[in-house]
Amino acid sequence: MSRSFSNSWTTRSSWCRARWRSLLETLGHYRLLEPIGSDRLGEAFRARDTLHGRTVAVRLVGAHIAGDADQRAHLVATARALSALSHPSIAGLYEVAEDAGQLFLACEFVAGETLRQVIAGGALHPRRAIACAAQVADALAEAHAQGIVHGALGPDQIVLTPKGTAKLLDVGLSRWTTGGEPGTAEDDLRTLGATLLEMITGKPAAPGHGPGGGPRTARNQPALPGGLERVVARLMGQEPARYESAAVLAAELRAVVTTLDAKSAAMPLAPAPTVSEPRPPGVWLLIALIVSVAIALAGWAIWRR
Repeated sequence: MSRSFSNSWTTRSSWCRARWRSLLETLGHYRLLEPIGSDRLGEAFRARDTLHGRTVAVRLVGAHIAGDADQRAHLVATARALSALSHPSIAGLYEVAEDAGQLFLACEFVAGETLRQVIAGGALHPRRAIACAAQVADALAEAHAQGIVHGALGPDQIVLTPKGTAKLLDVGLSRWTTGGEPGTAEDDLRTLGATLLEMITGKPAAPGHGPGGGPRTARNQPALPGGLERVVARLMGQEPARYESAAVLAAELRAVVTTLDAKSAAMPLAPAPTVSEPRPPGVWLLIALIVSVAIALAGWAIWRR
């Protein structure tokens, strides 16, 4: 869970602080440190896990979910399934628990900036964007293998850590965080294509839909690096052949990176400009002496005649 996700959630600081105080700053073995945001699932806090000695994000499940028997049961079952996911590019969910009548989720706290914030500063270098997309594809492959889809993938749900790792937030929780249906694995890949395009161009995919139902690319977008245009077109449904899995996509993205690296290495270096080295002062003195001697000898020869 990123410190910066409050920018993509609706922050209700005063309400969160009041709720924070009412909980006496603790839930089980978690000491709540500060409110960091909220969404449809509920409020979130940066917290200290006093049992394991780590910083976490604690998400308080709202009464509209916790008080509904069906939604509560579904969320608890989903959270337990998510806690079994382990991947370096997925923000982990440690546990779902209840204390003092409050249902909550304890999640990994991810330091860094959301991809939305990074893109706001300008488009990413193509190689960095492709490498990021490959990490996300790896994470999706792991989730999809467990029958879990993200359901709401986009720049707000991807955090870039200070070490350069892409981390997916809210995997499998879209039903509660956005209120929408979770969708399919194919939907995850399509939205990853749109996100990759936005990383490289700095702009969202153009409104409208391609032949396969995904957003279409802009007509005036910059040319994409070799091999990438076809990858994006396949992801966004503009080519009949779809990717059979996120794992296949990740492998193809890495192949594009390899191609870009090979082309970069093959580019000839510009020749260095030729610069005449300055002669040391002694050389000029020697030349002057030789010229003077030659002139003197010539004059002496003329005088002898």
